[in-house]
Amino acid sequence: MPRKPGGIVENLRKWYADTTGRVMLTPQEEEQYQRIRQAWALLSDVVYPRTNPEIVKILMQHYGIRSSVAYETITYAKELYGDITVSDTASSREILYGFFLEAYRIAHKQQDPKAMIAAASKMAQLRGLDKDTADLPDFSKVEPGDTIVNLQEGEFKQIAMLLSGGVIDLNKRLDAEEIEFELLERGDQKGN
Repeated sequence: MPRKPGGIVENLRKWYADTTGRVMLTPQEEEQYQRIRQAWALLSDVVYPRTNPEIVKILMQHYGIRSSVAYETITYAKELYGDITVSDTASSREILYGFFLEAYRIAHKQQDPKAMIAAASKMAQLRGLDKDTADLPDFSKVEPGDTIVNLQEGEFKQIAMLLSGGVIDLNKRLDAEEIEFELLERGDQKGN
């Protein structure tokens, strides 16, 4: 299937998404794909984690490429598969929570109450349970928003007159007209 030439990552995404088998990689793209897969495997190796310069050396030796091409390959791998070296706060908390949970289990097996309490305390901190209102904002720092009210002629004078009295009964509208109404029960479809 003919396609406009694009970057290797764009072409690989098209190739991955193609279910018809019509999108083919060129020999050069196939070679780049193999290097990208190798870079990704090295990036995601949690048993023997490596830095980018270490991965560059491995790619240079294995494929006989320049360092700039090796760094570019690492960039393509991160772009295609996601950057595994960057984590967000939530996932880091979950990983740490798992560590403390395991520490709690070990302490429980060893009947070590101090270690159990320490692990449980850390787990509570990670979940925000050490705070009374972990999910609520600090209301002392929240400022009320401004409400802009458009008043018709004469309403401002009426409101100013009511304010001068000290208390305003908001149940009594200014110059309100009484109308007949009927209370509906929940689920009543009357008056669609």
